[in-house]
Amino acid sequence: EGVSVELPQASAKAVSEKSAEPFVVHVDSNEQYFINDDPEPIQSIQEIRIKADIVRRNSPETEFLVRADKSVRYDAVVQAMGHIIDKINDEYR
Repeated sequence: EGVSVELPQASAKAVSEKSAEPFVVHVDSNEQYFINDDPEPIQSIQEIRIKADIVRRNSPETEFLVRADKSVRYDAVVQAMGHIIDKINDEYR
C-alpha cells in the first residue's frame, strides 16, 4: 500500500530498471518523512542519513529517490535530499 503522496506532474524520464530496490524517502502532505514502504514516519530526519549509510554500504548500486506531495514546502524536500547527498559526498571525501 505505502504512503499516499500526490506527486506534481513532471516530464522526467522514468527511473531505470535495476536489480536492487531503490531507497525512497516519501514526504507526505503533513511534511512527515517515511522511508520506503514503512507506514510509520521517521522520528528524526537524521534517520535518513543513518539508513542511507546502511543501504549504501550493503548495496552501493542502490538508487536514492525523494517523492514528495505537491503541497509540501520546497525546504522539506531539500532537507531530505540533503541528508542523502551528504551521505554520498562523505564517501568521496
